[in-house]
Amino acid sequence: MKKSLRSAFLFFVLAITLGACTSNSCPNQDQLFLASDDYKPVPADSLKTYRSFINYLEQSYCIENETKLPVIFFDLKKRLIAPAPGKNIIPVSIEPPLCEGDFKFEFDKILEIVLDGNNLSIEGKRMSVDSIPQYVYYQYLSFGLIKGFSRKPQGNGIWIISELDRPMSDFNPLIDKVISGYLFTAERLGESLFDKKLCELSQKEMHHLQSLIRFHLSFKFSDEPKPLLSND
Repeated sequence: MKKSLRSAFLFFVLAITLGACTSNSCPNQDQLFLASDDYKPVPADSLKTYRSFINYLEQSYCIENETKLPVIFFDLKKRLIAPAPGKNIIPVSIEPPLCEGDFKFEFDKILEIVLDGNNLSIEGKRMSVDSIPQYVYYQYLSFGLIKGFSRKPQGNGIWIISELDRPMSDFNPLIDKVISGYLFTAERLGESLFDKKLCELSQKEMHHLQSLIRFHLSFKFSDEPKPLLSND
């Protein structure tokens, strides 16, 4: 009973907060999603499928050895990936691909959002898209009180996983809800640490907040890609 009441209250607070904080952006919001000033925009307007998006990243970062972080632009009002920066459009850093070797992950630090056909699952459970913000918050700030989620805010990340032939436009609702959940989480942490709204934080306060809940968004595929052709 206590858990259901807590979830209902969180949904209520989320609904009110997100309506206020996602319609317009401020510099602190932009900074929150931009991991580095040294970045390279992904040409999202020319990448229509998830396969072309993944192939572009692997070509750029695994073959051409690009060092700047990839960034997509997201329109907070239209709630979709945008081709270029503009009013109410924020730059969103994404993780470049891991190109070779075996990698081990601490999976309790990864929130897995899987889009499989028309079905969405979060951490292996069938969920609605509207549930994403709540689970982003759980991943970063539940402090392990909810089973399966990280015990501390540092070092967490979010994976969006789907099949390669899906249109890129299908990811707009997911990215929108990830952004909403992360803004909500940052607002709650900022209020807890400094008793201020996110947009009121100083640069020193922002740097401290980001050191605790740094934004990590990765795109993974759930089927085998076609092999990339080397430039050699």
